[in-house]
Amino acid sequence: MANTWKRLGQVVATTTTQTEVYACPADTSFIGKLFLANPTTGNVKVRVALIGDGETLATANYLAYDLLLPGNSTIEITGVVGSGGDSVSVYADNDIAVTLTGVEIA
Repeated sequence: MANTWKRLGQVVATTTTQTEVYACPADTSFIGKLFLANPTTGNVKVRVALIGDGETLATANYLAYDLLLPGNSTIEITGVVGSGGDSVSVYADNDIAVTLTGVEIA
């Protein structure tokens, strides 16, 4: 089966809640791009974490911490890579739209 680029996860990261965007299935790896979109006029601080299988969120898991996402803008984070059981999660101090696109490799 061919590896196909697709949407792996899409959520609204709600205010002050760590929100899971995607959990990689067992015996699978993934590579992707994460899009963070701020539909409001105000700035939003965003945290992005890649949490390993069986781990709990810790400082070492952050790909971005308190990244400033300006109002009415989108930021793309490329090269997000994980394996079976890993998850991608986002925290924001105001609601933002989050989309992870990528390829699952079995």
